[in-house]
Amino acid sequence: MKQIPNACPACGGNLYVSEFKCPDCDTAVRGEFHLSPLGNLSDGHYDFIRTFVLSRGNIKEVESRMGISYPTVRNKLDEVIRALSEQEAKKMTSAEVLDALESGKITASQAAEMLKNNQQGE
Repeated sequence: MKQIPNACPACGGNLYVSEFKCPDCDTAVRGEFHLSPLGNLSDGHYDFIRTFVLSRGNIKEVESRMGISYPTVRNKLDEVIRALSEQEAKKMTSAEVLDALESGKITASQAAEMLKNNQQGE
């Protein structure tokens, strides 16, 4: 499945949808519509989440549908959680990053990277 691009190919900035159009009557709805964080997942992660949800979170069924072992299912689930967590972490303010570091939720290197990304986004 081809993914919707989420970064500008010229500058790397975040993209958003600015128009929806009805093919039947040509009505257009314009605005600034932000995409779901799930749209930022890789094709492999998206396929795994789709299978996981259709299996109602039953790991045995995911194993069967995908032909993979229990540890592989757990690892893939952890990868998706990490990917989504990183997206959320990118949205943290500098103060939130420092609080997370102080409470031990993130490492010093993760905090440094997040603060660096925050400065580049400003």
